Amino acid sequence: MYQLQEEQIEQVIDLGVQRRGDVNESYLVGLGAQLGYALNQLMVGAAGTMKVRGTRSEIDSFTKALGSEKRYLDAYIANGLDDPRTLRNKQRLSKAALDFEKTTGLKWPFK
Repeated sequence: MYQLQEEQIEQVIDLGVQRRGDVNESYLVGLGAQLGYALNQLMVGAAGTMKVRGTRSEIDSFTKALGSEKRYLDAYIANGLDDPRTLRNKQRLSKAALDFEKTTGLKWPFK
């Protein structure tokens, strides 16, 4: 009897694609899927195995946006949509997403 081993595929998010002019629809779809995976890992408290490539400012804006997304979802789950804490986190997320978009030239996929 054979036993299948789970093979971990290293995920790499390259934030410099817009800067290099390499963005296409396929990349954007993949980016959305990778960010969804990263957010899921954050929400369940699992250690991620994702690498992020880009300039320091691109990586910083990415981590701030992803962290803001998590804090917003945590507040939403804990307090509901109309709670002031949730609304405050949503405003912070909007600012972080806008900063990500300005820094990388990529759209933040969760709106």
